[in-house]
Amino acid sequence: GGGGSGGDDPVSIEADPLAALTPQCSSLIHESRKEIDAGRKARADAASAASHTERLQKASHVSVNEGLTRKLAETITLKQHLQLAVGDTKASIQRANRWHDVQSLARGYTLVKGPQKRNY
Repeated sequence: GGGGSGGDDPVSIEADPLAALTPQCSSLIHESRKEIDAGRKARADAASAASHTERLQKASHVSVNEGLTRKLAETITLKQHLQLAVGDTKASIQRANRWHDVQSLARGYTLVKGPQKRNY
């Protein structure tokens, strides 16, 4: 093994053709370190993406809830206005029916009784 300093690696391993660490081993160790670093970066990126996704999900949840609450309030207001309109319509129908009844009664008085004749 060896422990000099060289390159970006925290511990540099120098290949020695006569030792157990051959140039192929050194190359594989170097590639392994690069893959480990890439894995660390990928994990960090995944954690960041998960955190970002969670924030977006929470923001979407709040936005949807606010929209539903607003629509519910609008629906309740509309229902109340429709109930008032139904009441006004019923009152108008009752007034029209009363007027019709009074007109029919007045017409009946006019047609049935007619002018009063007196016999002397």
